[in-house]
Amino acid sequence: MSSILNLTRREIYSYFVSPIAYTVIIMFLLIVGLGFFFSVFLYSSLNDTAIAEGNQNIRTYVIQFMSFWVNLALMLALPALSMRVLSEERKNGTAELLMTSPITTTQLVLGKFLGTLAILALMLLLTLPLLITIDFWADPEWPALGAAYLGYFLFGAVILAIGLFASSLTENQIVALLMTYPMLLPLWLSELLLGRFSGWANQVVGALSLRNASLTMSLGVIESHAIVLACGLMFLFLFLCVQVIDSARWR
Repeated sequence: MSSILNLTRREIYSYFVSPIAYTVIIMFLLIVGLGFFFSVFLYSSLNDTAIAEGNQNIRTYVIQFMSFWVNLALMLALPALSMRVLSEERKNGTAELLMTSPITTTQLVLGKFLGTLAILALMLLLTLPLLITIDFWADPEWPALGAAYLGYFLFGAVILAIGLFASSLTENQIVALLMTYPMLLPLWLSELLLGRFSGWANQVVGALSLRNASLTMSLGVIESHAIVLACGLMFLFLFLCVQVIDSARWR
């Protein structure tokens, strides 16, 4: 356990001694901030009739609209965060030191993964002032907002797990970045196939849709299948990452 914590601290420190963490966090906050203020502007332009017909209040309208921007910002920012995790070690020649150290491959992967999760948690915490401003116009349901943020965190964790796996395959950070999106987009865009199948096939597509799971949790509903899907995908890609590093160790 201490080895994992040491690797986690080392990973967090490595982000903040370079401009990577600051760049990713600023990009994320800019996208989320623009989405938030754009949603408030759109709500203010609605007339009373449209609000009544849509059964909308500023809390539900802004949070539902903002969820799209948060997920978009995570998709754009997090691959840039994860692309260097293992590829940079290989490029700088420090991967050999890690692979010959007494820590196991699983500890190595978990330590680096937890380090990126800490940056993700910080990014989400920095958006809380936006939610506090809603308190001036409405009475937000904080448990529902907590469910939404749990969904954001799980979605971000899946992106980081995929990015970590991509980073283990190459020493080129740009290649790792470009490899992450083809693995992520099918899980995100599978929602577009909902309704095109019947019976169990449609249920399988819905169960594998990250976007559908994230949207459900952004509405304040915690469903077990959304948590199982996210945890299953994290386990899958971290397991694959361990296998890639183990094969490199044997070589």
